[in-house]
Amino acid sequence: MRDCYLFDVYQTERAALKELVANKQVAMIVDELSDSKERFVLDVKAAFLDFDKLSPGGNSVAWLLDSHFLSKTNNRTVSQAVVKTMHGYSIEYDNGRVFNSDNVSYMRKAFCDTLSCPFCIHITCHSQS
Repeated sequence: MRDCYLFDVYQTERAALKELVANKQVAMIVDELSDSKERFVLDVKAAFLDFDKLSPGGNSVAWLLDSHFLSKTNNRTVSQAVVKTMHGYSIEYDNGRVFNSDNVSYMRKAFCDTLSCPFCIHITCHSQS
């Protein structure tokens, strides 16, 4: 069953999400972690900045758009993954209003060198210990 239907369900859900983010201002949330095999995984999420369409509980919802498995993490690989995700979901460059990441140097460099859209700000979290 998984082999027959899962990919079709994924494609259907992705198409619906792609339609949902079309022409919306978004906060791009980028989180880097490692998997059980010590590979680098970069999750790219988006939260809509349309406060008329929040969740029923009144909260903003972050949608996982893509997970990228990277051979290494640096400003170039992060930038490429985020741009690829934005392009894949047809998110206009000018609609990226927030880039949220941790406060490591390659994330700051990715934002400053590539991802600083005209109306975009970089917000960092300090979750690293």
